[in-house]
Amino acid sequence: MESSREFNFNAAFLELSRKIVIIHHRLALSLFARETSSYATARCRSTTVPSSTCMHYQPLDQTRITLSKGL
Repeated sequence: MESSREFNFNAAFLELSRKIVIIHHRLALSLFARETSSYATARCRSTTVPSSTCMHYQPLDQTRITLSKGL
């Protein structure tokens, strides 16, 4: 009986750990996208970078940054 409880506890602990890792990765991706967006926006405002090569953040897809031409 005791080993069954221990097994259930271990399984629950592993599941909780897995969920924490997934949440952590999603948060990290979101923060990375936000930081990259800020950097790209600041870089595009620079007078030395042509507008055709600027990177623009897509707010509908927070993890994707695409190259846009002629903005």
